[in-house]
Amino acid sequence: MLGSLIAVNNPFPFSISGFTGLTTAQIISFFIVFVIFNAYVVLMVIALVAFYFTSKPRHGVVRTAAIWHFVAVLWMLMAFIGTVWGAPAEKTFLGGTGLATLGIGQRAINEFISMGFAFIAVVCMGVGFARGSAQTREIREEVLSAV
Repeated sequence: MLGSLIAVNNPFPFSISGFTGLTTAQIISFFIVFVIFNAYVVLMVIALVAFYFTSKPRHGVVRTAAIWHFVAVLWMLMAFIGTVWGAPAEKTFLGGTGLATLGIGQRAINEFISMGFAFIAVVCMGVGFARGSAQTREIREEVLSAV
């Protein structure tokens, strides 16, 4: 027992590698999903903040553009679910076991579907921003004309 504690093959016995046992495709898939997931988090925060500010009543009027931001939040939730569906923990959505054989498999297609959900959410946010701007202008004109 003591011999197994002393004989350490690793020159850094206390180092921890989270990628031990993973293939190159799995490591690359991890980093790609990490970037995609963080981009989804940023888009979700933008949609939630836009929903919060758009849904606040202005001069006694609630803008209906907030509905578009809420729909964008729902599509972003679908994108999150699609990310886990496409690349579950310690699995790869890239085919093969090395850099030379990186292929597109069913899991990669699932990731592209997830990106499609995120694209729909971005479109909904854009429509929400455009409608919110138009409704704010209309409310401002009504308030100024009433004065």
